[in-house]
Amino acid sequence: MQALLSLSRAIDRLNSFVGKHAIWLICGATAISAINAVIRKVFNYSSNGYLEVQWYLFAWSFLIAAGYTLLKREHVRIDVLNSHFPRKVQLGIEIFGLISSSSPQCASWCCTTSYRSRSRCSTRVKCRATRAD
Repeated sequence: MQALLSLSRAIDRLNSFVGKHAIWLICGATAISAINAVIRKVFNYSSNGYLEVQWYLFAWSFLIAAGYTLLKREHVRIDVLNSHFPRKVQLGIEIFGLISSSSPQCASWCCTTSYRSRSRCSTRVKCRATRAD
């Protein structure tokens, strides 16, 4: 049991370290966004590469800071509704939400849905491009 507790404390320390330093990814994404806007306005040049780097930095900041937000209980919840329930019901809702959102089935559903949406979108774009010719 002590080994598991020490492992848990080590994971919490790692989450705290990573979470506190994830802000630099957001600062980087903000700087790239500002630089891209200035270059676009001053030099009339834009690159999708700048936008993609900005999006990836922003996505990574959320991905690696998720453990920290859960550790500090700062994640988004429906506190207005949740506060009217007894503590046991609140914990049940929290456990259900964490398990359902982090399950492989949920991840699989998200990937499948986004792929289908992307496929429909790219098909529409191809169709529009074909009609324009």
